[in-house]
Amino acid sequence: MKYVLLILFINIAGISWSQEIVSDTITEDSMYYDEDSEEYYDVYDEYDEEIYSGYISFVNSQLKHPAISGSHKFDSNPFGFEIGLYKQLNENLPFFIGANLSLDFYGKESYQYLDYGFDDGYEYQFSDDFTAYIFNFDLGGKYFSKKSFWVLNPYIQLDLEYRYAFGSINTVNLDLNETIDISYENGNSGFGYNLGIGSLIDISADGLFLNFSVNYNSGGGLFLYKRKSGDYDIFSVLDNFDYKYFPIGFLTFKLGVSFSK
Repeated sequence: MKYVLLILFINIAGISWSQEIVSDTITEDSMYYDEDSEEYYDVYDEYDEEIYSGYISFVNSQLKHPAISGSHKFDSNPFGFEIGLYKQLNENLPFFIGANLSLDFYGKESYQYLDYGFDDGYEYQFSDDFTAYIFNFDLGGKYFSKKSFWVLNPYIQLDLEYRYAFGSINTVNLDLNETIDISYENGNSGFGYNLGIGSLIDISADGLFLNFSVNYNSGGGLFLYKRKSGDYDIFSVLDNFDYKYFPIGFLTFKLGVSFSK
C-alpha cells in the first residue's frame, strides 16, 4: 500500500511539473491583454473565483495510521473511501461548511469448515468471512487560501467527528455459492475532532481538481478487533482476533478528486 501511495504522489508531482511548463510557455507573467478594453487581467484571479463558486464535492481514498493507541498497540492501517459536500457561506469569503461520510476497512479473515445444510441435511463446505469496519461522519468547514500558489490552492479544515466501529460475518455455502447469513458483531461509537491541511491541484480541467490532504483524527476511543499472534485453537473466524479498547487517534492521508460548481 505504501508503494501505491508513493506512485500516486509521484504522478501528482509529474502533472504539477508539466502544468508549470505549459504555463511558462504560454506567458511569462500570467497576464493577458484585452485589446477591446486595453486592460490587463490576472489569470490566477479568475482561477480563484472559479473555485469559490458555491459548492465543492470530494471523492477520496484514504489510508489511516494509528497515532495514539495507549498501552495496547493497534497494528492495523485502516483503508477506505470518503465522499463530501461543502457549500460556500459568502461569495467574498473562501470558507465552506459541509460534511463527509467515509468507511474504512481494517480487519479481514476467512474460516472454512464442514457442516450440514439446514434444509436438506447434506454436508457442505461453508465459509465465515469476517470484515471489520469504521464508519465516520464529519461535520465542519474548510478555509481556502485567497490566492493560488503555482497549481496549488491550499486549505485548512476542522471537523467534529462521529465514529462507529463494527464487524460483519458473511456465512457462505461454498458448494452452492450461496450467502446463507450476514451477522453484525460488536458495534460501538465515539466522538472526536478532525484537523487537517490540504490542497486542490489545478489540472486544467473545467471544475475538476485533484485533491490531497493530511489529517489528524482524535477523540474518544473505540473497541476494535486486534489480530492475534502465535499459536492458538481456532473454532470460529472471530478466534483470530482480540476485541479490545483503544484510546486511539489516526493520522489520515487522503488522495482523490474534487468538483466545483
